[in-house]
Amino acid sequence: MSAGGQHPMTLHGFLDWESRQELKYEFDGFGPGDRTNARSFRQEN
Repeated sequence: MSAGGQHPMTLHGFLDWESRQELKYEFDGFGPGDRTNARSFRQEN
């Protein structure tokens, strides 16, 4: 998977983007991550 010249999202940019989303996400330092998948993964292991 190639970054394709994309720049990582800043924390400020993420918070601005996330405030407009219906679901909540977590910031991994590069971009948004789905919190639902992270929780289900932890529950399974």
